[in-house]
Amino acid sequence: MFIFSCSIFGQSRVELEKKRKQHEQEIKLTKKLLQETQKKQKATLNQLEIIGKQISTRSKLINTIGEEIDLTEQYIIELGQTIQTLQNDLQNLKDQYAKLILVSYKHRNSYDRIMYILASESFDQAMKRIKYLQQITAYREKQAHLILVTQNTLKENLTELSQTKKEKEVLLVSKEEEKRELEADKKEESKVLEALKAKEKDLRKQLRAKEAAAKRLKKAIEDLIEKEIAAARRRAEEEARKKAAGTPAITNGNETKKGATAAELALTPEAAQLANDFSRNKGTLPWPVEQGFISKSFGVHPHPTLKNITVNNTGVDIATGKDAKARAVFRGEVKMKFFVPGMGYAVIISHGDYYTVYTNLAEVFVKPGDKVNTKQEMGTVMVNEVEDKTELHIEIYKGKVRLDPEEWLFKK
Repeated sequence: MFIFSCSIFGQSRVELEKKRKQHEQEIKLTKKLLQETQKKQKATLNQLEIIGKQISTRSKLINTIGEEIDLTEQYIIELGQTIQTLQNDLQNLKDQYAKLILVSYKHRNSYDRIMYILASESFDQAMKRIKYLQQITAYREKQAHLILVTQNTLKENLTELSQTKKEKEVLLVSKEEEKRELEADKKEESKVLEALKAKEKDLRKQLRAKEAAAKRLKKAIEDLIEKEIAAARRRAEEEARKKAAGTPAITNGNETKKGATAAELALTPEAAQLANDFSRNKGTLPWPVEQGFISKSFGVHPHPTLKNITVNNTGVDIATGKDAKARAVFRGEVKMKFFVPGMGYAVIISHGDYYTVYTNLAEVFVKPGDKVNTKQEMGTVMVNEVEDKTELHIEIYKGKVRLDPEEWLFKK
């Protein structure tokens, strides 16, 4: 039972340690980004977002450490129970061994053993007495071995108990340190928030500029997808004409689906396979930057400082460090590269009838028609000097349908 508990404890501890290290890595990154923003000694929305992320991550870290402490306490209790059981077993073994020694003392020399056997009333009794003496000897040796093994096991468990208690003490100290850091983060957040409230006019101006840039990006994406769908529709119509004329039509290798779109019907076998592969990797796609965290999630959210104002994010924004490179999340073909005032360069990659869009790029290494591989670098993430941030914006589409990229990226 204890071996099973020990195994479960080991697995759980490894998982919690992994989570804790991930949280610590995120906090390390947020600290680095905060130091960069604080050099200019001005409050920005980016600074507020980073502090918010740090508070969120630190809270998760405290909870994870708490889970580790609880798990360690439970293990200490079980280990203590096991040690008590071993001590009881050891005492019983010693008591039994003492009785064996007494029996051995009575038959302590060869003469006594021989007399004990010769005193038998029959041959059968003599044989039984010989066998009995042999069993006594073997059992005594076995008991001596068990005592030695139990003593060693007890010693190992006592050492492990001492080490586990030390680990618990370290975790408790770490938890208290993180709590103090969390309080400091919250005070800093309040300070930055107050400073930003005095800049409402500038914030509204920035918001209007972002909305205008987002509209330009949205139109460019929709125009490209419309163009792709129109081309697919023409291919589908051409295949239908060929089929009607008796000419074999090129299909995607599947039977025609009732209600399928023109784009789906006209996908080449390669494009259909690519789309299927992309779809199967939902939740495991690599991040489009080596280091970073989601600073703005998908969907409609209240503005962090402006009252009664909501912001609709059509993708996710990933905060990262300066000179960061944007990477393709999956293999595909570059369909478009264009410039969006306020959002830098943008790149659209097709993966069958799926599309990934990357914006806020300072420079681009690829061009339309290029085939790219998973994690291939496509450009450098732009540094926004006004808001003092380096942030990549990514969107994912299935045809015209906009998807939440966070559901597709690998969960850290």
